[in-house]
Amino acid sequence: MHLAPHLIRPEGGGIKIDGPQGTVRLRLNADRVVAKYTGNELANGSARAYAAELLSAARQTVETFPLPWTYDSQGRQRITNSKQFYEQTFRSDLQGIERLKRWTSCITTQAD
Repeated sequence: MHLAPHLIRPEGGGIKIDGPQGTVRLRLNADRVVAKYTGNELANGSARAYAAELLSAARQTVETFPLPWTYDSQGRQRITNSKQFYEQTFRSDLQGIERLKRWTSCITTQAD
């Protein structure tokens, strides 16, 4: 599954992902990203599997999206393209992607 960047949005201190079977919310919990299905169409194991699938799709989107910065092994941000970094700073549609990139740079993930 491929997610368009605008489907991954910041919401409060977390991230909201709109998918074909409903919404999944991500939150950072200590050293991991937890995905929780908040829609009404799925239940039990199906909801957990769907949350894991959307989290995986979001991570793939983040990994392949051309961001003008990376993180080093100590978690410090390194700007690789200053002009593009400046331009993207004002694009609110990329804030979810950027937040998930920060979260996943040094942690594990889990579906809830």
